[in-house]
Amino acid sequence: IGLYARGADIYAENLLVQNCGSYCVAASMGGRYEFIGCTFANYWSFGQTRTDATLILNDWYEAADGSIQSRKIEKCDFHNTIIYGSMYEDEVEFDLLKNLGSNYSFDHCLIKSAVLKNNNQNIRDCIFNQDPLFENVSENDLHLQDSSPAIGKGNGIYNSTVPYDIFGTYRLDPPCIGAIENKNNVGK
Repeated sequence: IGLYARGADIYAENLLVQNCGSYCVAASMGGRYEFIGCTFANYWSFGQTRTDATLILNDWYEAADGSIQSRKIEKCDFHNTIIYGSMYEDEVEFDLLKNLGSNYSFDHCLIKSAVLKNNNQNIRDCIFNQDPLFENVSENDLHLQDSSPAIGKGNGIYNSTVPYDIFGTYRLDPPCIGAIENKNNVGK
C-alpha cells in the first residue's frame, strides 16, 4: 500500500502514488482527508497479479474480540485528482457501513470506476473511464500526453491553493487534473 492511513487527518497536494502491489491509497478506519491535484496510478506489474483497487475508503474494523467497531469518515474530498490503473473495471473500492454517514466527494477528477459513476450526489464534473493518456506507464512517466482528457479539465478554484504542480510548473486556469500539469495546456 502506497499511503495507508488509519483514522488519520491528511491534507495532500501534488501527491503522486503509483504502482503498488495493493492499494495506492487506503483511507481506513475513518478520519479526515483532502487531496488536491494528486495522481494515484496503479499499473503494478511485478510478480503477483494485483487484485486491489487503486483507492479504498473504509469506516470500520474488527476488534480483537470479533466485534465490529465503526469510525466514520468525517471528510474525504478529492479535487482535480486522477484515480486510474490497469484493473479491468473499477479502481475505487468502498468498504463502508450502511447508515454510518461517512462523507466523501470527488470534484473535477478523472476516475476509472463503474460504481462511482452512478453515484451522482458525491460527484461534481468528473471524467469517468477515459484513459488519462500518461506518457509512458511502463517507464513510470505520468506526464500527460497532449491529447489527454485530463488537460484543462480541473477546477481553477484550487489554483490559489496549489498554484504549481509537483515539478514546479505553474498551473493554468483551468488546470490539468492530476499532480502533473501538461506544459501545452491550452484549456482543451
